[in-house]
Amino acid sequence: MAGGIGLVAGMRSMMAPALVSRYLGGRRRRETALPMRLLGHPAAPTVTAVLAAGELVADKLPQTPARTEVPSLIGRVLSGTLCGAAIGIRLKAPVAATALVGGVTALGSTFMMYHARHLADRFVPDLATAIAEDALAIGLGTSVLR
Repeated sequence: MAGGIGLVAGMRSMMAPALVSRYLGGRRRRETALPMRLLGHPAAPTVTAVLAAGELVADKLPQTPARTEVPSLIGRVLSGTLCGAAIGIRLKAPVAATALVGGVTALGSTFMMYHARHLADRFVPDLATAIAEDALAIGLGTSVLR
């Protein structure tokens, strides 16, 4: 599960927290762990959904930097790590392991999708590829968290 959500974080950094916060139910828990305090907060599903929607739009803009540039790359890895940790806490799995899996998978997914997008751009318009990646991120994330 942490690996799947890490894949999503590598595609769309805010989509993963948006989906995980919905999975957690947006109910404040007595958890003291940071991932649960952030993603389990009652406002988290709304806030992260707005941020994810903004990212879906921003991805299509020509001035948006490449996902492989350091700030974006760090954001994607942190997103995968945070979501992996929250899933580990929720499932009572080893949190360090699920956080690591989420972060490393996000890192790999970032580069994998970067190259896949550039390859696909040879055959179809970039906008179509970007929309297909959006749909893949949403579909994969939703099915992973079922």
